[in-house]
Amino acid sequence: MGTIIEQISVVRPNWHVGPSALNLAVSAARDCLRGARRAPNDIDLLINTGLYRERNLAEPALAALIQEDVGAHPEDPHEDAHGTFSFDLGNGACGVLSATQVADGFLRSGAIERALVVASDTDPGFGMSKDFPFAPAGAAMLCTWTEEDYGFGKFYWASRPDHGDAFRATVGLHNGHNTLEFDGNAGRAVAFADVAADAVQACLEAENLTLEAIDVVVTAPGDPEFRAALATRIGTRLEDVVAAGHDAHTSALLFSMHSIIDTLRPGSTALLVSAGAGVTAGAVLYRAAPEPEAQPLRPDFAAAGTDYLTALDAAFLELEDSDRHVNLAIGGVSVVGGPVPDERELMDALVSRVVSLPRYRQVLRFKPFDLGAPEWVDDPDFDFAHHIHRTALPSPGDDSALYDLVAEAMSHRLDRDRPLWESWIIEGLSDGRWAILIKIHHCIADGISAARAVTSLCDDAELASYADHIRAATESPAPNVFSHNPLRWPGEIVHGSLGAPAAVLRAATGAAQIVKSIVWPSADSSLNGPISKQRRFGAARVSLADIARVRRAFDVTVNDVALAAIADAYRDVLLRRGETPHPDTMRTLVPVSVRTADATGDLGNRVSVMLPLLPVDIADPVERLQAVHSRMHVAKSSGQREAGSSLVDAARYLPFLLTAPAVRMFAHFPQRGIVALATNVPGPRKPLHILGRQVLEMIPVPPIAMRLRTGIAMLSYADTLTFGVTADHDAAPDVAEIAAGIERAVERLVELSRGPGSTV
Repeated sequence: MGTIIEQISVVRPNWHVGPSALNLAVSAARDCLRGARRAPNDIDLLINTGLYRERNLAEPALAALIQEDVGAHPEDPHEDAHGTFSFDLGNGACGVLSATQVADGFLRSGAIERALVVASDTDPGFGMSKDFPFAPAGAAMLCTWTEEDYGFGKFYWASRPDHGDAFRATVGLHNGHNTLEFDGNAGRAVAFADVAADAVQACLEAENLTLEAIDVVVTAPGDPEFRAALATRIGTRLEDVVAAGHDAHTSALLFSMHSIIDTLRPGSTALLVSAGAGVTAGAVLYRAAPEPEAQPLRPDFAAAGTDYLTALDAAFLELEDSDRHVNLAIGGVSVVGGPVPDERELMDALVSRVVSLPRYRQVLRFKPFDLGAPEWVDDPDFDFAHHIHRTALPSPGDDSALYDLVAEAMSHRLDRDRPLWESWIIEGLSDGRWAILIKIHHCIADGISAARAVTSLCDDAELASYADHIRAATESPAPNVFSHNPLRWPGEIVHGSLGAPAAVLRAATGAAQIVKSIVWPSADSSLNGPISKQRRFGAARVSLADIARVRRAFDVTVNDVALAAIADAYRDVLLRRGETPHPDTMRTLVPVSVRTADATGDLGNRVSVMLPLLPVDIADPVERLQAVHSRMHVAKSSGQREAGSSLVDAARYLPFLLTAPAVRMFAHFPQRGIVALATNVPGPRKPLHILGRQVLEMIPVPPIAMRLRTGIAMLSYADTLTFGVTADHDAAPDVAEIAAGIERAVERLVELSRGPGSTV
């Protein structure tokens, strides 16, 4: 017998969910109920653990406001129906665990059937706070009772005296105004980990268990320092400790719990641990249902902020609409070692795994006159037969035939009356191989999230990816250098020039560079111009060990080596076409991920951009590599990444009625400054399997648009870096030469890295 979780939802503010604790709490509650397919009146108990604050004032009855806005029996009396009781419960980062214990007591007594725990926080000062350490966030968890032997166990608590040293808030004077100032001890994470370890020990001893019996440890707060310190103190591997929502506060535990939904397999045991100022910590075991059909917990992809297209996601639809020859779908090819599974086995596996991604069963509902952002809704006529196709290559089934089929499949637009994805099962490859091509519209996913979606079809999809170690996933995200109100940006830039943080000036400089790069034409070349409807495709493969050798020899990055090889290949193309490579010929769009560690599994686009000039005018391979390294260093420090990220983030807070015309105008702008796309997507570290068969290689398929006649995507898989090259059919018939040029360029750099006379 125990309390079980029906649904968890997490939210971040965007244009239709304002950054107030009340809005976030209500949005999370509504999405949680919708995901669980429950009505508001099904809630018997609502417990809020956040505090509504605005301009440093606290609302002592937020739970009542949430209850009213959600519609959970807001009126009295309740004729012929039960009522909903609500109250507020604090306790900071431990609040969710405290509220769950209270809900467990009510459910255990039989007094209620369902309880909703809600948590949310936001900056209490809205500009009148200093060093506020948490970002706006909200979450909700719906719980019920089962007579079976799983769910939450007993709750265990530990505390140590702190005297306010770990975290405190005081009122001070800043810029002539009373300001709420926050101060956290540098050793706060360690202090929290110490008391959390006490709670864990009490829990395990009372339950007569060891950590070996625990499948995953789920923690709050979510910051990496606390996670690492806790892992050390309880003696477990860092990868077995899950901490998400690192910038959340009262909702941090629910963010962490939400992130393990896919991995909480039948019969598994999770240890939930919270620690907060006081210093107080709690721990409890959660046992998943032993049978899949008994487990009510479902992945929540319909939370606020993902029901609607963001301005960036919508931009890909507008770019597609701006040119009838453009198809903005991105693809991925998984080449698998045979034999091909039989029809029934293969279809059953694909269907069951696709079902776990609700976006694959949803269509876009557009609002008239752009009065609201397009909304994702379930397709009432969804049929897998419209999306999964089976075909075969003509003999001998070589790579060239596979590339021709991929090019043909990627030439056609996805039908917007249906969910925006397709898949091809491709038989007849040489050497007993077969392949799966997944095609997803760019409005659904960027490169990293698309790669995650493709690997979700594999048996071992939970294997770690290089994406876990990209810059955005390993560092604490910097606060937005601009406010969420673009009307205030000019003043903030001026303020920056008078002594505000250098990040503001850097972002302003980066924004100016981006605009100049788009508006100012590059040197004329055959690489930029109108494109036709048909595509060509090719691929290059290089050893990651070879890339690493070059990287070490010349003290550059993996991305530097890859971009230098691309520059070499484009230089050969221009010379072969009788064109002179100039210093300003090759302005290249290089997407940069701003996807944080707790969002690596989410769909949607989370990217910024850099626009470096690739040195196609330099003939010497080593000089070219060093020039790429220098230019990428300048681009990274120029503020382009921060400017793009700030613009996209601010657009989330503006009504779609305002952002849509700007996006539409940009999409129709005949840019001549950028000539190519080069995007690097970290992929799985270890070989994957589909129905027990090894995935031999994974090939990315990028789109082309906006007069870019070629696009190159790089995907690392196991020990290989694969370059997928998409090109316009008429303007780039030499796509195979571009791919071959990349391989030759890496070979030359490997030889040069060995030094004169070397036999290594």
